[in-house]
Amino acid sequence: MPYIQIETDLWAVMRDPEEHPVAMIQCIMDRQQLAKFLVLTWHPEPHRRRLVAMYDSLEEANRSVRWPTNHQTGRENHRGPGSPHENNRGRATT
Repeated sequence: MPYIQIETDLWAVMRDPEEHPVAMIQCIMDRQQLAKFLVLTWHPEPHRRRLVAMYDSLEEANRSVRWPTNHQTGRENHRGPGSPHENNRGRATT
């Protein structure tokens, strides 16, 4: 579950493990009355949360919160940077 709405303009961003949120997203209106979505660090005490970034949509804000490095994305076999096959790129297989 990527995020859970807990108040009218506040979402808890959940990642694995789901013991507690990893971030909060709060919707505010700017001077032109356009919605902005603030990504905040998570802390059980709201006054200790810190602003990380601001986005134009809830989906963008949610996508900006990273999953743990051990999270399975389904792309484990790709040959990009950081993959287990990175050192084999460009080598002929026999």
